[in-house]
Amino acid sequence: MVAALRRHFESKTHLRNLYYLYNGSEQECTRNGKKTPEIGTSREKDLIASLASNDDLMVSYDIYNKEPYDVIVNNRYISLKHSSNVRATSAGIKIVWSAEKATQDKFEQNFSFKCDLLIVYVREFEIEIIYITKEKLEELRQNSSKILKRLNGNSRGIEFDPTFFKKIIKDADIHLSQKMTHQYPKLDSISKRLALIKLLPDEQ
Repeated sequence: MVAALRRHFESKTHLRNLYYLYNGSEQECTRNGKKTPEIGTSREKDLIASLASNDDLMVSYDIYNKEPYDVIVNNRYISLKHSSNVRATSAGIKIVWSAEKATQDKFEQNFSFKCDLLIVYVREFEIEIIYITKEKLEELRQNSSKILKRLNGNSRGIEFDPTFFKKIIKDADIHLSQKMTHQYPKLDSISKRLALIKLLPDEQ
């Protein structure tokens, strides 16, 4: 599985196509020069579509919302995370969004890794990919004193503790960064739709 996934992300064609999809999502989910909250969901769909386009991968994505994973690839259950951070850090990689203390307490008490983790950092002209299996994550958890970091206020929820996240990066099964040279027209979501309308044939 790791080898197949590595080949996918090392493929210039698949990376070009994924970057193209990410570019479209950024156009769609940007307002007044800032990314809107919908961009996370849109990027998740971009990544799943990229994986599903590869005939060497068996991809299932009709997943119940309550499951901890977002996609199944070659019988591996994978949680997908995205970030626009300029470097690979845990900031913004949410495990739980709730700021309620009771919810956070319950989550921490029962926490264990139930699926693999695939994190993609999407930057201008660069994609950085980190993939680590559930088995490695569980081994790291069992040998670490601090795994999670609670947040409140506008940054509500739970993230990985920065020190634990460094271990994830160090032990990752796949960690690669690819510079992208393709440039696509930058259109806001309305201009994009106006351009699509112009492509429609005239009524006869």
